[in-house]
Amino acid sequence: MRSDLVLLPPVELRDEIEEKLFLIHESIRKKSELRFLCLDKMRSLESYVDIREGSINHKHCFRACIIIRGVGCSWYNSSGCYICSYSGKQFKRLKAIEYYEEYGKLLYDQFVRAFKKIDWSNIPILCLYNSGSIFDPKQIPVESFIKILKTIAKTPYIYEVRIESAARHVNNDYLEILNHYIGSQKKIVIGVGLESSNEWIRNKLVNKNLQVSEFEYASSLIKNHGMELCTYVLLKPPLISESDAIKDSVNSILYSFDQGSSTVSLEAMNIQSNTIAELLFKQGWYNPPWLWSIINVLKNVNSNCKKDQYISIGGLRIVPQPQAYSKNCNECTNVILKMMREYNMEHDYDTFMNKLPNCNCSNTWSKNLKLNKVASWEDWNQKLDSLLSLYRDI
Repeated sequence: MRSDLVLLPPVELRDEIEEKLFLIHESIRKKSELRFLCLDKMRSLESYVDIREGSINHKHCFRACIIIRGVGCSWYNSSGCYICSYSGKQFKRLKAIEYYEEYGKLLYDQFVRAFKKIDWSNIPILCLYNSGSIFDPKQIPVESFIKILKTIAKTPYIYEVRIESAARHVNNDYLEILNHYIGSQKKIVIGVGLESSNEWIRNKLVNKNLQVSEFEYASSLIKNHGMELCTYVLLKPPLISESDAIKDSVNSILYSFDQGSSTVSLEAMNIQSNTIAELLFKQGWYNPPWLWSIINVLKNVNSNCKKDQYISIGGLRIVPQPQAYSKNCNECTNVILKMMREYNMEHDYDTFMNKLPNCNCSNTWSKNLKLNKVASWEDWNQKLDSLLSLYRDI
């Protein structure tokens, strides 16, 4: 991990910055009014269903995304990542543990209703998410998870199943359950969020609550069970300059491949509601990365990819809908976004690079990269002071 290439704040400022970020985040959490989930509410919830483009063996296909709605991310219930807006979409745990059996039944029924809406005859990929961690029994009870897998197993058209889990929840028991019910029939891809291989960026700027040892252990378990690992790497968390963000993503992708990831999904930051990023964005102090920065990361990593390792460009379609995405100028943004979607299906790096438009805004991006090369952490510390005074009693 070459985290020494990324400029971090001096030691004497780190504690101050960390404390201010935490206090701002807690103010946002109070505003979000996270509610306890009652069973009556659960009965009215429906899973989010969306048909998207995908690829198998670099050939175009369609994939169905089902996002189950329940208690969601348990990490947010105690703190949560600073960049994530799941807060506004989630519920706290159930009020009484004895309700979990009925909760599990309602969760499965919700999945079945969503599953039956889809014509699987032309859709070989199922992406099964829950705005959290599938392997957390507090979010998806084990009995419900098994029933979901049995339903999936009965559908021969599904070739590949993609799920997501926090590294801390990946364990032998869940992987054995997966293999037992669908492993002989389906390809299994497990997405795990790393965000950054840099400890301070990951756990202080993003508040991921993830030790590198947890990620490495989860990676080894997934590989040992014959499944594929897709690692999520974040590009440009708040407070990091564009140039340092590129370096950090390159470091993190190379580290992810070293740990056995078959795919790394490069997730460019976007602006989601009820996040520190939103507050900084509204003050004009922060913007998502340029599309040119995503392309620059690809350039720096491509030559280090082995034959069976691929980078996908994530963040092109997000639920919930962000306020702002990565972009360039009005002339080339839509063109490049279309090219990125095509790249995600074919992973043809040379064709992608050769077709890139020769747009003048790339010169502006390059100049900004040089200007922002050195981040002023003293300046960020003062801005967080201002933000804290504005939003502490939000």
